[in-house]
Amino acid sequence: MHHDAKRRSDDRAEAFKACKAHWGTGYSRGGKLECDEYPFAATYQGAAQAKYDPAAPKTTKYSARR
Repeated sequence: MHHDAKRRSDDRAEAFKACKAHWGTGYSRGGKLECDEYPFAATYQGAAQAKYDPAAPKTTKYSARR
């Protein structure tokens, strides 16, 4: 788990990109649905891990759901 607010924000932004790519820009249906990521944004393995860890795989290793 990490406490870096910028990294958490980057993790969420990567997950949001995945939600938009899969379900379109209106994926939240007017705010009724959310984009959730796993591993969670507060963990080391969050969606932006490759941006922060040069040894991390550069492929997508997370999931997003709405």
